[in-house]
Amino acid sequence: MPGVCPVHHLSIMLRHFFFLLCFFCVAWSVCAQKHDNIWLFGYDYDPGGLKEGIRFQFDDSLKISYEGRAMDFAATSAFLADSSGSLRVYSNGCYVANAEGNEIEGTEGLNPGTMYNLFCAHGYGYNMPQNTIVVPAYTTGAEEFHFFHSPVTGNISKNLLTTLDLL
Repeated sequence: MPGVCPVHHLSIMLRHFFFLLCFFCVAWSVCAQKHDNIWLFGYDYDPGGLKEGIRFQFDDSLKISYEGRAMDFAATSAFLADSSGSLRVYSNGCYVANAEGNEIEGTEGLNPGTMYNLFCAHGYGYNMPQNTIVVPAYTTGAEEFHFFHSPVTGNISKNLLTTLDLL
């Protein structure tokens, strides 16, 4: 092509190649984080025993399993796995449980108020869609999680932050 320097053309191609290489390296490392690797669902079909739970686990392929658990999910659910994809904590908006399903001390009444009294006090999950979000804190040497949630009392809702340290 007349008027185009081959060295300049090669330089542009190398810059594009370098950009794409960096993009794919970053994309690969982001995909390697498996904090949303596990999704939990389910509620009490047969009152009196454990709740019937469904677990979606996104590893190399989707695995669906059924399990009994003490926690009932209504409309609120938040769960977090560690960077390797192992479940660490989950919540139904009423309290927070660890991977074994045990309530973490001090988390009962996570969203106090009217909705808690109507649903959580009777063993159901908190009935507010998209009410709770959990993210890892990334604090060095600690296993901390931040729960962002909004308890509802009457017509008033406020945003709260609860930080849990499992160590």
